[in-house]
Formats: sequence, structure tokens, C-alpha cells
Amino acid sequence: MEISLIPMAVIFSIVFMGILAYFTRMGATVYLLLANTIAFIISIFNREITFNFLGFRPSYLSIGGIPHLYTLITSTFVHYDILHLLGNMLTLFFLGMAFERRVGSRKFILLYFITGICGDVIFSLLNRSDCILIGASGAIFGILGSYAASYPRDEVLLPLPLGIVIITRIRVFAAAVIFTIIQFASLYLSAYDNVAYIAHLGGLASGLILGIFFVRRERIKVNIDDKKIEGVDYLEKLSRDEKIKEIVRHIREEEIPEVRESWLEKLAERARCPYCGGKLEKVGNRLKCRECGKVLR
Repeated sequence: MEISLIPMAVIFSIVFMGILAYFTRMGATVYLLLANTIAFIISIFNREITFNFLGFRPSYLSIGGIPHLYTLITSTFVHYDILHLLGNMLTLFFLGMAFERRVGSRKFILLYFITGICGDVIFSLLNRSDCILIGASGAIFGILGSYAASYPRDEVLLPLPLGIVIITRIRVFAAAVIFTIIQFASLYLSAYDNVAYIAHLGGLASGLILGIFFVRRERIKVNIDDKKIEGVDYLEKLSRDEKIKEIVRHIREEEIPEVRESWLEKLAERARCPYCGGKLEKVGNRLKCRECGKVLR
């Protein structure tokens, strides 16, 4: 009875928290943080049984292991010890919250599981050992890769393991480069033999690919010529700054192109992107956000 009770309790908690998250709209990142924590608490009662039943083995990719393929998902909720859990959850908190706001909960959770699965599969293809793979690291690296590929200029707080753990604000692309270097260095130095660095790199690589082809940043064009001024009205409604409203009014009413261009430059200096809050720059007869790349034309 004990053999099946603990793993079943972990699976039940994962599913139950998922249903709760869906109906309460708590967000994918919060769901993952809670589900991972609850799963760890339950697994404390017998970690060996939990690892054996919920961890993923490369041999499961063979025909005989097909019934165990569910572990490609459950393994991402199982952690070795408290430090393993805290390290992953801390990174997921800072990275996940920011990226989920960008792409939405549904796309975020889909990217999370797909890249986690890809990390395990790539590890299995490149490593002959039939060891047990557990932990959310592959999926978290996948999120980092997707984020870096789609919004490389975003800055987020992240814990960087540079000898000691330093929590600092850094551009996502730079963070991806640093973590990649650390993983390759650790892989060749074998600093920790029980860490699946190949799974981390596999998750990161799959995340980069999905970020390029799957996470598309919409470029919303907003015309500010006399014939189509709905976009300016939209900017005006978004702002409570009277100065910005005055500038927008001048752009709408000005008939001399050169003067209108001058007012557009003033708007770029004064206003912020209505989508991400980033700084705007004038590019031709349009405004472009330096951070998210959206175009206001």
C-alpha cells in the first residue's frame, strides 16, 4: 500500500493544484511553485519510492517503457533535497513571473513542459546511463531560452551561481549566455556528477528554438496620420499625463510635416510604451519601443 500511496498523493496534488489554478487564475508560475513545494513535502515520507515511481529513466523511451512516459511530466515536480528545490523555485519565481506576464499563462505552461520533456529526451539520446532524472531544472532552462530568444533585452532579477549565489538584475540574453557557459564548464569539469547538465542544455536549446518560432512578438502598428488617428486616441486614453495629451493633440492637428515630426520626437522623450512601459524612440514617422519592439506608427 505504501508503494503506491505516496506517488499517487504527489500526482493528486499536482492535478488538484492545476485545477485550482485554472479556476482561480492564480497564474502558471504560482501553480508550479506551489505544486513543486507540496510534491516535495509529500515525497519526504519516502523519497526512494517517489523517485522510482515518478522520476524519468532514459530506458522509458524504449517500447517496453512506454507505460512510464508519464514520468516525463511528473519528474519535473520531484526534487532531491531542500537545496535542490529552493534553487529551482527561486529561479522559477524571478524568471517565470516576468516571462509569464509577456506571453500569458497558457503559452508559458506549454513552453515549460515541452522544454522540460525535450531536456530529458536529449539527455537520454546523448547519455547511455539509465539514471533517474528528477527536478524542474530542464524546464526552467527552457523558459530561460524561450525568454532570451523572444525578449532578449528584458531585465529580470536572477540568482547567479558565481562561486556564491548573487541575486542581481540582468538582461535575459546575458543571463542565458552566463548559464550556458556555467553548464558547459560544469559538464566538462564534472563538478557535480549527479547533475544532468545535458538535460539543462537540452532544455535551453529547445527553449531557444521555440522562442524564435513559437513566441512571436506582435508588432502593433498605430497610425498617426490625419486619416487614421485611432492609434493616437488609444495612446491618449492610456495616459493620464496632461503633457502627453497635449503633445498628441498637436500631432493630430499639425499640418506641417516637419513640425509634426518635432512633436513626435517630444512624444518619444516624454511617453512610455503602453504595453511594457519601456522607453520609446523615434524611427522615421513612427515610435518604436526599445524593450519589447512594438511599433507605434
